[in-house]
Order: sequence, then structure tokens, then C-alpha cells
Amino acid sequence: WWNARDTYAWFHQTFSRHSWDNNEAELQYYIHAGLGGNANWTGADCGIIQFDTGWVAYDISTHEFTHAVTEDTSGLMYQNESGALNESFSDIMAAAAGGGDWVMGDTCCPGFERSLSNPGRDMYSKLKGITGNPTEGNDYGGVHSNSGITNKAAYLIAAGGFHNAWTVSGIGVGKMSHVFYSAMTQLGSGA
Repeated sequence: WWNARDTYAWFHQTFSRHSWDNNEAELQYYIHAGLGGNANWTGADCGIIQFDTGWVAYDISTHEFTHAVTEDTSGLMYQNESGALNESFSDIMAAAAGGGDWVMGDTCCPGFERSLSNPGRDMYSKLKGITGNPTEGNDYGGVHSNSGITNKAAYLIAAGGFHNAWTVSGIGVGKMSHVFYSAMTQLGSGA
């Protein structure tokens, strides 16, 4: 309950958004959903966010809620590059809501963490012609492994740093979240 409330409040306070559809739609949250180690947004037809046992955490709640916002706004298709953006926007909003906690799932899901600040070798898998992540089964064309590209960009924009021989001056988590929220809500579904 606290995670759902805090996620809703963060979107409202940060972006003046009233629920995922910006029209005060109700959401149902289910825990112990038997998802085999996962959490998900079921889609606008159901309006349900589900968590497997042990997967209830603020960043996961915000991640799944952001999938709902994305569905309502840009409608990014959940496959290939647009799916990777869909996943990345959910990670980025969760990190921003957490005040710059750049690791997804670290408080609840051992072995399933994703680092936004250091996405690792899978970050460029799509650019090398690999579709999907063999450790995640059917990944809809690499939506999780390829989300690292945009995740790393968001981290650098917010926190700054040195990457690929470039020094980036960060603008802070708050400003970064507004830039990415604007992009997330205005892109076309096949972006």
C-alpha cells in the first residue's frame, strides 16, 4: 500500500499527473501473484499491477506504474527498440522517484538487479545485431538488455560523469526526470 501511494504521489507532485491515465483511474495491486520471479502491469483493460512474492518495493512499483503511463501516453510497442525505450523509461522514472537510486530491484530481487549507472556489456547488444537476452528467455527483441543504453544516458544527464572519452556535467535528478518524462509521453508508438 505504501509503495502504491508513494508512487502515485510522486507522479502527482512531480508531473501533476492524476493516476496512470491522468484521469484518476483506479489501480489494483496484487502481491504473491505467482509470476515466477517478476512483476508486471497487465494493461489498461485490467488496470492491475502484480508482484511475485518478494518483489514488492518502491522502485518496482514505480517501474510498473510507469509502464501504465507509457501505455496511456506514447503507447510504445513492447518489442525491439521501442520496447527497450519502454523499459528504460520505467527504470528511469523509478530511479528518479527514488532520488537517484540507480539500481533497480536491489532491495527486493537478488539476482535481478539492473544498474542504470553501469549497465554492463549487454548495453549495446542490439547494436551488435543480437536480439534478446538469453538469460531472460523471450525478451521481445532485447527490451531489458537494450534498455541500458538510455538508462546510462539518463544517469549521465542527471549525475554527470566520464564515459567514452567525454565528460558530462549533470543537471540533477529532478531536471533529468522532466526531460525524460516529456520524451516518454510524446514519442510515437514505434519510436
